[in-house]
Amino acid sequence: MNSPVTHMYVLKDIAELLIIKNGIHEGYWNVGVEFQMGATYAAPEGEIPIPTAMIGVSRIGLQPVDEKHAGAVNAALVNPATPARSRAKRKSVTAKTE
Repeated sequence: MNSPVTHMYVLKDIAELLIIKNGIHEGYWNVGVEFQMGATYAAPEGEIPIPTAMIGVSRIGLQPVDEKHAGAVNAALVNPATPARSRAKRKSVTAKTE
């Protein structure tokens, strides 16, 4: 038996997570969803089967959008770029500790 879903996210939250995961630091982004559709005949037990469509989510990703787009997430705010100097400093500290 399946367990109930314990963590639900709105599309904006998913966009933010994907922006951070993919290292995106600029632009406006929104979640894009790709669907797959299949057709078959189906019916409850004892009923006459009828044409039935099944739609499933096959992929979720990010798509660039205009900042005026409803739900657009600004990557510069969600995942600001680290200044090059800080990255270089971090690398030198890491190299010293290894």
